[in-house]
Amino acid sequence: MTPIELVALVGALLVLVKFVLLLCCPHAVLDWARSLLRKPEVLMILYGVIAVVLSYLVLQAVGIVVFMACAFLASALIKMSYVPYFGAFDRVLAAMPRTPMGFFAKSWFAVFIWGFLAVWTLVAVLG
Repeated sequence: MTPIELVALVGALLVLVKFVLLLCCPHAVLDWARSLLRKPEVLMILYGVIAVVLSYLVLQAVGIVVFMACAFLASALIKMSYVPYFGAFDRVLAAMPRTPMGFFAKSWFAVFIWGFLAVWTLVAVLG
């Protein structure tokens, strides 16, 4: 099994386990999620490391153009899953910094990664 197949297998299993847990015990899953969200700095580091490692593995198997197309697909699917809860996002929007620098100060790592990938994709496509 190649590293990319292993990543896909683990990802597929995690999705299915999450669905089963949400069907069997949704309150336990939500309580677990709330406990994780109490430590946003730890989550940012964890997701950052996961993003870098997965990006490295995926980019070994496909080019940047395919990678970005898949990233946009995943982003659209994630955002689509949040649409039914849009009313609850009023609190999130209210908590977001009002200035661009305030936003970048809180989200600099994700902004850096998306920006880097966007420039890399432009260079590859327009080249």
